[in-house]
Amino acid sequence: MLVVGAGPIACELGQGFQRLGTQVTMLARGSQFLPREDQDAAQILKASLERDGCDLRFNAQPLNYELIRSGSASENPLIKVEIKQDG
Repeated sequence: MLVVGAGPIACELGQGFQRLGTQVTMLARGSQFLPREDQDAAQILKASLERDGCDLRFNAQPLNYELIRSGSASENPLIKVEIKQDG
């Protein structure tokens, strides 16, 4: 699952789904999560997300989405996402 964003809702969703067994990749446009909050709090959150197994990508943004395979009642769709990270 790809979560685009670094705010409180994106972090909640990412961590929740990861803890429920979904492999989560999180993209943050900046260099940290919760950019409007205290940096110490953001570091604690980052450590927690990493401990849970989230794949964290900073200074990254999605460029293009491509549907590889449609989903069905028993199978999720497969989507390729091209990202730009650190230039």
